[in-house]
Amino acid sequence: MWVVSENSRPSPPWGTAPAPREVQECWNRCNKWKCKNDPTHADLIRMLREAGAPECRPEQVEGLCGVIAGYVGARVRAAREGAAASSKGSREREPYERIAAACAELRRVIPLELETLKYDIYRYSDDEVPGYEREIFRLTVLLKASTIPEQICRFWDEDVDVKKYDRQAVRIIFFSYEMIYGQSGISRNGPAVRFIEAAIKRIGWHPVSPGAIEQLLRRSLSGRAPAATIS
Repeated sequence: MWVVSENSRPSPPWGTAPAPREVQECWNRCNKWKCKNDPTHADLIRMLREAGAPECRPEQVEGLCGVIAGYVGARVRAAREGAAASSKGSREREPYERIAAACAELRRVIPLELETLKYDIYRYSDDEVPGYEREIFRLTVLLKASTIPEQICRFWDEDVDVKKYDRQAVRIIFFSYEMIYGQSGISRNGPAVRFIEAAIKRIGWHPVSPGAIEQLLRRSLSGRAPAATIS
């Protein structure tokens, strides 16, 4: 996705054919988790059909489901955090933020405690030493664990606006659409633009006109050759 979105001529690296099997398998792995508000495969196929896009199989919309679900979740979190900030005066931290803060506290406090324990251990009897050794070992393990970097890239963050659509989201949704159908036209009356219009509503942002979506995409894809497909 990053390669496609950052390319100066954004189009699927596999041309006009649907995404290859390895891409579909990657989407399947990335989207095993589901939330109750996430669009289903059936939802996406219905939206594509209503937009006038060609028929496709459920497994082909896996990535598109994940992209839209990500923005749905990000917008819901932003709305919840905004409401919490209004009522409490501060934003409630996400679990991953609290974990990061806890790890930072461990890294700050444990070295001092280890220094104290290693100094005190010589002041106690042989019967008491094993307990101190076990505590030194425990804290050493915790300190090491607190330095392990986070393993997840979080693309959906608190910067998502609650009401106004994200311009980058429009591009990514379009690129995900092209991963199904190949290079696509961007006419305001075409299925790609009409689908993006429906996706923006599904995410929960204020409606955007097809003309505005078309102009945004045309500016983004100004260096690309005309589409060879009708999708």
